[in-house]
Amino acid sequence: MREPGIRIHHGDARLDASLELARRRPGARPLQAELAELARLTALALGADVCSIYVREGEDVVMRANVGLALAVPGHVRMRVGEGLTGLSVECMSPVSARLGSDPRSKAFPGLGEDAFPLFLAMPLLHGDHALGALVVQRKTTPFQTDELRAVALTAGLVVRHVASRAWSGGAMRLAGHGV
Repeated sequence: MREPGIRIHHGDARLDASLELARRRPGARPLQAELAELARLTALALGADVCSIYVREGEDVVMRANVGLALAVPGHVRMRVGEGLTGLSVECMSPVSARLGSDPRSKAFPGLGEDAFPLFLAMPLLHGDHALGALVVQRKTTPFQTDELRAVALTAGLVVRHVASRAWSGGAMRLAGHGV
């Protein structure tokens, strides 16, 4: 029997996704599959229309997982560290938010369909004194609020656990058994 005033929270899709993110541990699944599931859960937990996970590979950041964009082929979106808003977030190791197209540093990728989701937030995947990549979330209409930036920062920390658990050395990451 429950005490009066006690409420057990369940049945909320965003909360359930947040709890699943918190409970996930880096596993034996290929990193690509892990990142795809993390992107799906992150989009659901944060109420984002789009979630992309970029991994730093040398001096590039490469989209390795995506939910919500027209072109979601991992590895086809690549930019240099410092290039575009995502690369800027990795370079300065700080969150970057903007309305896409309103800043000359925005970098458009043909066929990606990002213009349908103009509210953009990139959160670096911080690990020690370097960034392993970035977690990008986008929306159509609702700007990201301060408390949501905090939630994205915490979610980025969960993603870091999965990326950092893989072979990482001097800016080179090993995906699918091949040095990159």
